Amino acid sequence: MPLITFVGYDDRNASGIYAGLARWQRNLGCAVGKPAWVDPARRVNRTVSTCADGSEVVDYTVNGMGHAWPSATGFRAAVDASAAMWDFFAAHPRSS
Repeated sequence: MPLITFVGYDDRNASGIYAGLARWQRNLGCAVGKPAWVDPARRVNRTVSTCADGSEVVDYTVNGMGHAWPSATGFRAAVDASAAMWDFFAAHPRSS
C-alpha cells in the first residue's frame, strides 16, 4: 500500500512518526531513497522509497515547522501538502 507523509521537523511527535515510518518501510522491504530538497530555500525535503511489493512511500520533512499543515498559502509555503497528496493519490489509484 502506498503511503505519503508530511512531518514538521520541529513537531514534538516527529521521532515517533519517523519510528513508525521506518517500521512500515522495514515491513514492506522498502529501499529508502535519498532525501532531495524541493525548494531553493532548502526548507522541505522529499524522500521516495520503493518497496518490494511495488508500492511507494513518500515522505516530506518540513524544517522549522511543528505540528501544522503545510500549504501553498500558509506556513512553509515551499510545499502544498494538499496538492502533493492529490498528485500522489492520482498516481496511485486503488486497484481492485
